[in-house]
Amino acid sequence: MQEMKFKAAIDFLKSLGENDTIVNAMDSDADGVSAGTLISLYLDEKSVPHINHFLGAIRRGYDWQIKNAVGAENAPQNVTHIIVSDATLDKGTYDWLAEKHIKILTIDHHVSKADPATEGSVYVNFPKNHNEGITTPSSSALAYYLTSNAGLTGNAKWVGLIGAYSDLCLEASLKYLNMDKDEEDSYLPNKQLAFPIAEIESMMSTTYVDPNVSETFLGILKDSVKQNNPFLLVLEKEGRAKKIFETEAAATGELRGWTKKIVARKDLDINTEKKFVMFKFNPKLNIKRWLVGQLRMLYPGYTICVALDSEKYWSLSFRGGRDRDLSVLVPKSIEGIPDSRGGGHPKASGATVPKEYLDKVIENFLALI
Repeated sequence: MQEMKFKAAIDFLKSLGENDTIVNAMDSDADGVSAGTLISLYLDEKSVPHINHFLGAIRRGYDWQIKNAVGAENAPQNVTHIIVSDATLDKGTYDWLAEKHIKILTIDHHVSKADPATEGSVYVNFPKNHNEGITTPSSSALAYYLTSNAGLTGNAKWVGLIGAYSDLCLEASLKYLNMDKDEEDSYLPNKQLAFPIAEIESMMSTTYVDPNVSETFLGILKDSVKQNNPFLLVLEKEGRAKKIFETEAAATGELRGWTKKIVARKDLDINTEKKFVMFKFNPKLNIKRWLVGQLRMLYPGYTICVALDSEKYWSLSFRGGRDRDLSVLVPKSIEGIPDSRGGGHPKASGATVPKEYLDKVIENFLALI
């Protein structure tokens, strides 16, 4: 089944031509942009008209953003295809695209919410029994596998490594990068010092503040491949990289301050019986995913909830622990809560709830586990 999907996706890419118009949509994090870079490089080689569209830079969900991308002012006229990297869509969005006769290729390393409705569309993902821990390859590794088999030329393997490092799934990604461990070491020999993937991902997390960061990152990656230069050399030499360094430095500086509180066990709500810990904070930059990482290291086996204070709402990020399906638990916890929404994956889900209902949502969640 998986090989059939890969073949269908490769055929999808090979079928694209100069008369097609494409929206190349991608998640705004390091894995998503790396995957989107490979797709954009492939489309450039085939002279296929396309725009690069970055998802996740606003509070609305991916599905709303995909619909908006088709009608955006800078969108190509008469969009024929959409390629989505590192994001899942719901059935309603697939049905909406089918009504417009728009074909879609979705590349993600999680379980799909639904399969595309349009004939000729395809979703490359991994079945649920492969969606545990770090056993799934990165979306960028999958994008490399598909584009290279469709005919992408040039040295672009290391772009797939970025997502594999940032999402901590290198071992599962090497197969799809057609690379062994020795070859991986040869691409980034100084990665411990010269190529800190954690900092790359920290840069991408600031796209909620400045969406241009993702676009700058994609441009630098594309130039690196076209010039056959290692990523870091281009990053150091290109003047437009300055913005990335500035935002990354700001995010890293703020992250250190909040991390000190976490390590000191300050402002933590800990329930040892339920194996649950929550941390509430109000950052200037979006460093939520990194605080989640810190908490998971300090509380292995716990379910983590990081609550971000955003004016009238709490933005909640849940990360799994034990045998808990957060894609079920989180939506159930917000049932009946006005003006709330949430969902996600079994091991990673989120919700947005009005401030006055936070305690009730957490009470509901704890009652379910």
